[in-house]
This record gives sequence, C-alpha cells and structure tokens, in this order.
Amino acid sequence: MDDKIIVRRANVVLEVPADEKSSYISQGYSVLDAAGNVIEEALPNDVNTLRIMVSKLQKEIAELKKAAEKPAVKDKPKTSAPKKSADK
Repeated sequence: MDDKIIVRRANVVLEVPADEKSSYISQGYSVLDAAGNVIEEALPNDVNTLRIMVSKLQKEIAELKKAAEKPAVKDKPKTSAPKKSADK
C-alpha cells in the first residue's frame, strides 16, 4: 500500500509519497491533513521571511518582559464615603 501525504507551499498543493515527507519539509512545504489543516509547518527557507519572523518574535518577547515587570495592580478595598456629621 502506497501511503500519500498532502503538502503545500504558497499556492502549490501536491500529493506525494509519505516516505518523501522530510524532503518536502526541507524544501519549505507544510504537511496538510485530509481537511486541509496544517499538521506540520515547515520553516520558510528564505532569509527575508526568517528576518521578519525573528523581528516579530523579538517584539513579542519585549512586550511580555514589560508586562511581567509591571507590579500587579490590586483592587483597592471599597470603603464607604465618610458620613457628614449632623452637628448644629
């Protein structure tokens, strides 16, 4: 029985033998399930796309570090306003 897998890169979708999966992943193809969902995503193999990904991840890391450094804001206990005295 010849097992086949579905791979995609950009708008190219191919059905290839399962034993060639690693070869297609190294070429930048992602593996899809029967419904077309990505089950194994290949890393892009061009430098510009990788630079963009690294830049986005560095920004996300910086934002997460800032969020972690901020002290947690605790809710202030609710107090009732002081009552006015009825002194005459």
